[in-house]
Amino acid sequence: MITFLIELTHSFVEHEINGGNSLSHPYEKFENTPLWNVINKGINDLVDNNDIEETTKREYIVGYLCKLIIESDSKNK
Repeated sequence: MITFLIELTHSFVEHEINGGNSLSHPYEKFENTPLWNVINKGINDLVDNNDIEETTKREYIVGYLCKLIIESDSKNK
């Protein structure tokens, strides 16, 4: 019960911070792209194999890696 209340409180705080849109994050433009899908699958595999443990929301992990790759690719052209 305490865990549920903590998660509920955390969700409410995120909802308020994001201006009422709890689904919002800074990497939305990368979602559902081939790059996003490949990185997300790789992270799924690593989590399933117990190679990594996520402590940050998946959207932020995948989005940040997409951003780094795209920025790196742009600099190398």
